Amino acid sequence: MRRKLSTPCAATGFCGECSSPRRICRVYSIIERKPVNSDITVILCGEPMGF
Repeated sequence: MRRKLSTPCAATGFCGECSSPRRICRVYSIIERKPVNSDITVILCGEPMGF
């Protein structure tokens, strides 16, 4: 909603099965090495947390 994208979750306010090419959820990020002069904290949650 904040980004004003035309995705199902922006219209309904709830996350659902979205195959929209403009989706910003369901993103996987792979970090091979820690970037120089930075700290990384990874937090894994076993439940939906929302935005």
